[in-house]
Amino acid sequence: MEHIAKTTQKLLKQWQDKRGTDTTGIIKKYLKALLTRQEYRHITNCFVRSYKLTLHIDSPTWLYMINLKKNSLLNELNQALGPIDNIREIFLQLENR
Repeated sequence: MEHIAKTTQKLLKQWQDKRGTDTTGIIKKYLKALLTRQEYRHITNCFVRSYKLTLHIDSPTWLYMINLKKNSLLNELNQALGPIDNIREIFLQLENR
């Protein structure tokens, strides 16, 4: 069992090294380029799970503003990521304080 875990970790590390960075890092880079500085500053966290990107936003007003750009963000991110890492949906979630 331990051998399988080590092999899996090794494969994941090689995959990440080959790509240069993980998918979330690439997404953060493109979000920074696609959004205004004000909009990007209000994203507190982001992660990808099962082809779905979740962005945590710190204020309802900024959540609404980013929601208006959601479709264009999805298209731009998918062009940047290529066919391997396509994102199917973007979820916006209000950060709990």
